Amino acid sequence: LVERMRKAGDSVGGVLLGVARGVPAGWGEPVFDRLEADLAKAMISLPASKGFEIGSGFGGTALKGSEHNDAFRMRGGRVRTAPNRSGGVQGGISNGETIHFRVAFKPTATILQSQDTVSRSGKNVKLKARGRHDPCVLPRAVPMGEAMTALVLAILLSGEALGPDLARGALSGLGFGVGMVTYLGGVLRSSSTVVSPLVATLTVVIPFGVAISGGEEAPILAVTGVGVAVVGLVLITLGGRATAGIRQGIVWGLTSGLGYGCGMAVLIDTSSASGPWPAMTQRSVAFFLTLLLAIGSRSRPFPPKGDRRPPLLSGAFGGLASTLYVLGVQADALPAAVTGAMFPAVSVALGRIVFGDVVRPAQLLGLGFVLVGVAGVVGG
Repeated sequence: LVERMRKAGDSVGGVLLGVARGVPAGWGEPVFDRLEADLAKAMISLPASKGFEIGSGFGGTALKGSEHNDAFRMRGGRVRTAPNRSGGVQGGISNGETIHFRVAFKPTATILQSQDTVSRSGKNVKLKARGRHDPCVLPRAVPMGEAMTALVLAILLSGEALGPDLARGALSGLGFGVGMVTYLGGVLRSSSTVVSPLVATLTVVIPFGVAISGGEEAPILAVTGVGVAVVGLVLITLGGRATAGIRQGIVWGLTSGLGYGCGMAVLIDTSSASGPWPAMTQRSVAFFLTLLLAIGSRSRPFPPKGDRRPPLLSGAFGGLASTLYVLGVQADALPAAVTGAMFPAVSVALGRIVFGDVVRPAQLLGLGFVLVGVAGVVGG
């Protein structure tokens, strides 16, 4: 069709189908900043766009309410709707289903046929365009529509810089700063064999306990999963016999574990409206606290010029981890609070896969325990 229009010097319009999967429930507002209104504004802002509909759209007007309503059902442990005629948005707010909408684009105005127009002097004349002109704008509209959809969702993801949640992020940063510094201090003065099991255990138990005390339901399967995961973490972090500094290691490990555990637990009550902003204040406070402690101890605050890439990558991945953890606890606090503390297992697995590290039988057994434990927590 498009090729026939091109040869005839004419043009044709089209309809763009937009689909956004994986958008969590709760994005948008019920009145002025409705999610479908933001999408409509973005799509209608595109050149040549003339219409927008979401879900059943104009076709829904031919249905009765009993035919059009989406039914609510429990599926996969959460509330789902079917057949999703709302297009993933209800009352201006995303409901967790796939968002789908359609955008109408008019035919290209500039065509290679003679058309009536008016000259600058006000006379009726004929105009015939020259040069290359698209017979259909739809192929160009696809990436533009994708980009605009991503921008709308990214703005919603960014959330609002809510004061209470920024404060929670700052408190979490204090905990993480203390956890990082004391963990390193414990390893240098004692052994990871003593420090790591304490840190791993407390970073699971404290957030889990806070989530439960805050009203999160803890099925028997989830509680059992936490216990199994803790055993697995202890097996993973056991690296042999500690020959010296056991008492010091216990003190440093307890301090580090309390810092990390409290730092993770304080983020559990953050609102989904704040998005990843608490992670920003967390990482900022942790950075400045660590910097001040390094300066106070007369240590080099920054690595030498040739060794800066690994710390920079570590910081980037740490920031990403904090952001994902914040978004995770906002979506479902209990699984995120427990699985977020599984970094020792990930470290061992990556060390084996990427660097070919030797993994002892006890660590392999620990990895198995962790996988089973996490499955229990998530399944519960």
